[in-house]
Amino acid sequence: RTKTTIKKAIDAKQISYAMLESAKFEWSPDDYPTVELNFVSKKSVDKQQSEIIVGYIDDAEFLPRHGYVKIADSLSGLASDTTTQVLRSFSIEFKKNLVKDMLKGDVADIFNMAFEVSGSLERTFTDKDYRNKALNGENMAMEIGFIDDKNKAGTKTPTSLKFTMPKVAFNSYEQSDSLDEVSTESVDFTALFDTTTGKTVDGEIISKYTY
Repeated sequence: RTKTTIKKAIDAKQISYAMLESAKFEWSPDDYPTVELNFVSKKSVDKQQSEIIVGYIDDAEFLPRHGYVKIADSLSGLASDTTTQVLRSFSIEFKKNLVKDMLKGDVADIFNMAFEVSGSLERTFTDKDYRNKALNGENMAMEIGFIDDKNKAGTKTPTSLKFTMPKVAFNSYEQSDSLDEVSTESVDFTALFDTTTGKTVDGEIISKYTY
C-alpha cells in the first residue's frame, strides 16, 4: 500500500492506502509505448498546492523501435534466440483482482486475489504458426519488453524493461482478410503457472536512476 499525491493547476489532493489494481503496457510501431496504471484506495483528501513538492527525473523514454517479443518452446530457447517477432502491436496486462472491504462509506481494507497476466499480439499473416499453436493448445515460453541500446546504465548495459513468462497459452485467434488490405492475424494469450520454475512471470528493469 502506498500514499499518492496529485498536483494540478486547480486541484491538489492526497490519496492514502492505495494499492495497484492493474498495469497494462501497450506498443505499436508508430507511437511511444504506453503504460496504464489503475489503483484502488481510500477517499482522497484535498491539500494546498504548496504542501505538495513535485520532483522530476529526466529519464529517456522507450521508443517504438525498442519494443520486442520472443517466443520459443522453452525458457532456454528464449535465451539463445536472437530473433524477434515482426509485429504490428502487442500488449501485456497484470491484474490483481482486488477486493475491498467498506466501512462508513470508505475503503476499510483491500485484499489481493487471483493474479492474472494476459495480453495480445497482432502481426501480418505470413504463415500458420500462430493459428496452429492456438488451435492445438500448445504452451510456449514468451518474453516481452523494451531494450534501449543508446541509453545505458553504467557504460555497457542497455536500459531495459522485460517480462519473461515460462508458460503461455494462446486462448483465442482471429484472422482479418480483405481484398484491399494486408491480411493480419491477432491472438490473445494468458500466462500460466509453471510448476517447473514455480513462476508465472518474471519482471526485470534496468535503469540509470534509482527510483
